[in-house]
Amino acid sequence: IRDKTVLATYFQRDPHRHIYELGDLDPFFWPATTWFADASASAGPEAIFLLYKASDHEVLLAFAPDDNSAAHQLLLDCSAELPQKFYCHLSPGLIPAMARNFTLSQKSPHLKMRLDPSRWIDPKPDPRVFPLTLQHLDQIDNLYSHSYPDNWFDPRMLETGQYFGIGSPQLKAIAGVHVWSAAYKVAALGNICVHKDMRGCGYGKSVTAHLCQALHHTTPHIGLNVAADNTIAQALYENLGFVPHTP
Repeated sequence: IRDKTVLATYFQRDPHRHIYELGDLDPFFWPATTWFADASASAGPEAIFLLYKASDHEVLLAFAPDDNSAAHQLLLDCSAELPQKFYCHLSPGLIPAMARNFTLSQKSPHLKMRLDPSRWIDPKPDPRVFPLTLQHLDQIDNLYSHSYPDNWFDPRMLETGQYFGIGSPQLKAIAGVHVWSAAYKVAALGNICVHKDMRGCGYGKSVTAHLCQALHHTTPHIGLNVAADNTIAQALYENLGFVPHTP
């Protein structure tokens, strides 16, 4: 399926569950997307999944309530169209269907969190925080390689203008987005990192708060994924007004 109207209508039923999918409808991300939809309902799809092709890997996003039988069937039906090896973000109830045709190497569970406007407190701006561009790529790469080596970062994302850092010439912390769309009014925070020798000093909160401040006036749907066992990160996000949404 390539009809953006149909895709947007489906995902906007629960925009915080589907922030990544809505963001990937943006022209910035659209060329890297493949969409799978069930065709069982005359009123429109009851399940839609996204396969996103990054520079060196592919990622399947398949989110649906556990009782969505159309989603289970779609996962089985589209298996032949998927690559032999790929990353996958699944709702827990879809894991058995995926395991029917693929060998899974499971990572730790993650939580989806969303920024609750009623809990958002506009923080006092930290004058040390500054926007990051491609001119800062060496400093960004150094920070990630030193303190977040398994992070996936696409330098092209700096073109969104939604990346901020603190510390010069050595970056102490960075916060950015995995997807952002002004048209669909969604943003998924990502690539957030604090230098491992400088944690506990408030740098992560400063850059993340600055990013949320830059986004929230024009982007009502702001979310993120966080490891379920990363209680320190969860506490930071909760202090900024984030609440759990769906697993």
